[in-house]
Amino acid sequence: MLKKIPLLFFMCLFILWVFAGCKTTPEPIEQEPQPVETPTPEPAPPPEAPPPEPESDTAYLEMQAAAEAARSRVLANGFDSAYPDEWIEAEELYNQDTAEGYTEAARRYDEIYRTAITDRNALLVEMVADARKAAIDAGAGVDFPEHLIFADSKREEFNDLLGQSGSEEEAYEAGLNALVYYQALEKTASSFTLMRRIDSLGFAEYDPEDYNAALDCFIEAEYLLEQGAEPEAILEFVTDGHELFMQVLNNGFGVLAEREQEKASAAKAESDSIRAGVILKDKYVAAQELYNQAAAYLGEGQNEDAWRLFEAASTAFANVYQEALIRRNAAQAAMDSANRKVEEVDYLADEADILAPLPDDPEPEEDIPEETERIEPEAVGESAPADETIEQGGQE
Repeated sequence: MLKKIPLLFFMCLFILWVFAGCKTTPEPIEQEPQPVETPTPEPAPPPEAPPPEPESDTAYLEMQAAAEAARSRVLANGFDSAYPDEWIEAEELYNQDTAEGYTEAARRYDEIYRTAITDRNALLVEMVADARKAAIDAGAGVDFPEHLIFADSKREEFNDLLGQSGSEEEAYEAGLNALVYYQALEKTASSFTLMRRIDSLGFAEYDPEDYNAALDCFIEAEYLLEQGAEPEAILEFVTDGHELFMQVLNNGFGVLAEREQEKASAAKAESDSIRAGVILKDKYVAAQELYNQAAAYLGEGQNEDAWRLFEAASTAFANVYQEALIRRNAAQAAMDSANRKVEEVDYLADEADILAPLPDDPEPEEDIPEETERIEPEAVGESAPADETIEQGGQE
């Protein structure tokens, strides 16, 4: 029993030793340190400039919209061509596409517009005044006094708006209305004058269809004027009616011109029958020029001018004929008188020879023609020398 105790004791010690060895951490094996290679750092790229931030803020959008509106207003009125240099400068600012560029461009566009519309309104003032004078000259003050008063009221509206700041566009519209009213009134008064002239000349019978159509336009335009209708509608009617009345008048003068052409042609033929172109060359040529110009006017449709010139040519040829006839008759009488004197000289010579005959051998004298040459009546106007004799004989 005592022998077994030491054995158990040693076994317990062994177990404790083993247990204690399992809990102990083995010491690490020391190793020699290895050299660490440090990589060479690459150079850092230069910092990139930050991209421009899009101008999408409220100020940018507002300036862009303002510039576009000002630009459109200039283009709509055609002011870009009126001020080309200023327009190019504004366009360069507009194309910068920046808030500052749009701001300055809008200011430039506004300057162009204000300058242009001021100049345009000033020109419109002169146009309205000229249109009013034309209407009065056409007889509007006498034939249509109430309509003239109405047009004058439109002109007063225009003048009142011109004095108000910021109402340039409204003033321009009012001025245009006044201008068109005066133009319509001038056409109406002129048409009324044409109608009275056509009636007095009896030209309606030559073109009744156009005359009645013109009369309808005239009546409709007068009604629209009384109703205070839009001036453009009134002007359209009176313009159509005026053109129709002009056509009726021209057609009537065409008839008269053709009639007068026949008279002028007959007078010319009568002058040619006595060779008036030789006796009165300058006056004959002048009459022929009138005739030729009248024929040209007739071919161009300027019938009233043609009628007047044919009438003048007819009178000119008639005068040439009368004067040439007088000169021709005077020359004929002078030649007849000369022939009679030649006959008397021949008779006296015969009588003298009977009463006192000459000796057989007279002293030599200058040769005397046996008989004076007789001037025949048929030679008048048949040759250039005879014509010159006639013309000189007819000189007063």
